[in-house]
Order: sequence, then C-alpha cells, then structure tokens
Amino acid sequence: MGANLDAVDTCVDMGSGSDIASGFYHAHKIGRAGGSGGKDRPIMVTIGDSTFLHSGLQPLMNAVHTDARFVLLILDNRTTAMTGFQPTPANPEDSNLNPERSVSIPNLVRACGVEFVRELDPYLHDDFRSVIREAHEHCRSPEGRVAVVIAERSCSLHEPETVEKRAVQITDECDGCRYCLIAFECPALVLSIDGSRVDLNEDLCVDCGQCIDSCHKGFIIPHPEMEWV
Repeated sequence: MGANLDAVDTCVDMGSGSDIASGFYHAHKIGRAGGSGGKDRPIMVTIGDSTFLHSGLQPLMNAVHTDARFVLLILDNRTTAMTGFQPTPANPEDSNLNPERSVSIPNLVRACGVEFVRELDPYLHDDFRSVIREAHEHCRSPEGRVAVVIAERSCSLHEPETVEKRAVQITDECDGCRYCLIAFECPALVLSIDGSRVDLNEDLCVDCGQCIDSCHKGFIIPHPEMEWV
C-alpha cells in the first residue's frame, strides 16, 4: 500500500482514514454501483492495530451508522512498532511481561456493527488477495456495508522467533530493474554500488521469504543450500 506505488491517495494523521473514507463515499458515492455518474472505484483504508485501538473505533462506528461503504484493513502486528514496541490492549502481557487481560480486535469490530470481518495471515498472498476482493464485492453488493479485513502477523523485528525461516538468494541473472525495491520496500533489498543489480543485506534480512513474490522475473529464489522450515 506504499505511496510510491500510487496506491495511497490521502495520508493525513493517525486514525483519520475511516472518517476520510466515509466522506469520500458520501460526497461522491464512490464504491456504490451506479453512483457518481457510473464510477465504481474501491475505497480502502489502512490502519495499524495500536492506532485502531487508540483512535479508530469511533470513526468505524460512525461509518457503520451512516451506511458508508469501504474496506478497512487493520494491520495487526501485535505491537506498537512505531514508538518502541510497546504492548497494545490486545496483547496478553504488559511492557514488563506481566500477564494482562487482552482485548479482542475482531470482537471490537463486530461490536461496532460490522458484519463482514475476516482475519488472515498476509503472508498467504493468494488467499489474502482473494479476501480483499471478497471484501470489495461485499461493499458493492446491495446489502453490503463496511468490510473489515484484519491482517494478523507478528512483527518480525519484535518477535523474530515467529518467522518461518525461508532464506532466499538473488540469482546472477538479476538485471537491476529495481521493481522489487519499489514494490516491496524491504530494507534488506539494496541496490548494488554500481546500480547493476539488487543485493541482499544479510544483516537486515529476517529470512521471511516474502520477497520472492516481489520479483516478477524470478530472480529471487529459495536459497538452494538452506532448508525452509
């Protein structure tokens, strides 16, 4: 959903996405079949789990109440990564690792009146794309409303032990087209000094293997000498 891919049209402040999406929908009827001169552009909102718990509930309730239609994608990495990996109310432990009672994000979403709620690991690329399409179709249907998709995957920097080890290798055929750098934005993928190819910074790589799908030419492959677990 990077801005460099022109996938993000508006970025204002934390928690404002659902309010903006509701405004887009009601002002232009974008997302409703036949609305706004026949336009039917999907509206998608992204928000992190900690921000959703901090300031995302009220806008979602208002969107349900006013019958707005958009897809809300909650990126649940089970921590507050942007400010130092503090726990969120959805975590079962506090910052001192003492057990705490956790809050369920899916249950909160349903309590706001959302009927379409899906939870899925975003590393399952094909399945995740299918769920996003299903959510969009729900918004377009006559009985559709707000659809919420929760991408559940622990932050690999905060909980590296949760990452399935899938080491990769960039083949000698890499031509330095930079597509993987632009489309995937992984800090472990770096352009070589002479700009002729993409290299792998092994100090930053967490061996998640997700970059394989980012190379449409097939130059990023499973490492032949390391077993995937």
